[in-house]
Amino acid sequence: MNLYNRNSKNIAKWWYSLDHNIIFSFIMLLLVGLIMSKSASTNVAEKIGLDALYFYHKHILFVILAILAALFFSLLKPHIILRFSLLLLLLSLMLVVIIIFTEDHTKGAKRWLRIAGLTIQPSEFIKPFFIVINAWFLSRKFVRDDINGYIVNIGDADNLEKKITKLIISPEIRKDFGKKVRQVAESKLDLKICADLHEQAYQVLTNND
Repeated sequence: MNLYNRNSKNIAKWWYSLDHNIIFSFIMLLLVGLIMSKSASTNVAEKIGLDALYFYHKHILFVILAILAALFFSLLKPHIILRFSLLLLLLSLMLVVIIIFTEDHTKGAKRWLRIAGLTIQPSEFIKPFFIVINAWFLSRKFVRDDINGYIVNIGDADNLEKKITKLIISPEIRKDFGKKVRQVAESKLDLKICADLHEQAYQVLTNND
């Protein structure tokens, strides 16, 4: 009974730590994608001699994988997500380099890589992990709470609501933040500084226990 209650509390805590608007958007995007895949892929599949629902079934497989990946990452702590993002970003970059030396072409372009019977586009995997890494070091290096922005702890919905409300009702704060952020960008975000910051961020993530 105690184990059941403890597990129920953990599940409730996990659920309320999520952004439900993002979850709703995520589900709607998946549903729209399924509908579009069903309506647009049947004729193409038949023209190339495949079962009419071949691409639709394949799409369902990737939807399931996407849901499992979303659940997996939602259960991780932020520092673990950072390490995963760094590892997978570097792996994706390596795969992009490998594509250059492959002979497979799709309509004259090299974008796809065949691994274990699957065809993947490594450049698509770079995007989410690159965003996570950049958001991390930018927030640590440039955002100063209540000076040029707001920093809110993960899962602190009440504080997030207060900060957003404060921004909405105060044009002076928005203007002041915008001015200070522009000053930071002009003084600290040239190409060389960005490269150095990326290197520092990767060193911290790889050396931190």
